[in-house]
Amino acid sequence: MMKQLGKIWSNLSKEERKSYEDVAKKDKDRYEKEMKSLTGNGRTIEILHEVEHKRPKKCLSAYMIFVREVRSKISKANPDMPVLQIMKEVGSRWQSLTHNEK
Repeated sequence: MMKQLGKIWSNLSKEERKSYEDVAKKDKDRYEKEMKSLTGNGRTIEILHEVEHKRPKKCLSAYMIFVREVRSKISKANPDMPVLQIMKEVGSRWQSLTHNEK
């Protein structure tokens, strides 16, 4: 598909290409103008960060809820166990549960 589009593009005359390039330039200018109006004084990252904090968090999966509960119990029972080994144990316990227990 991309090869076909490349062939079509390469077969266009300079005048035909120019019309597409003009539209692309106008769209790029529109985008830059909207970004400036969005950010005001160039604070893009700060504004996006503020918006991100206002957004509600996604819900946790059943596995993540299970990990929260079981990981702390395993680490308290085995304080010298490495983190990777703890997570392997959590995973094996999750896999051993039946569908109804999950």
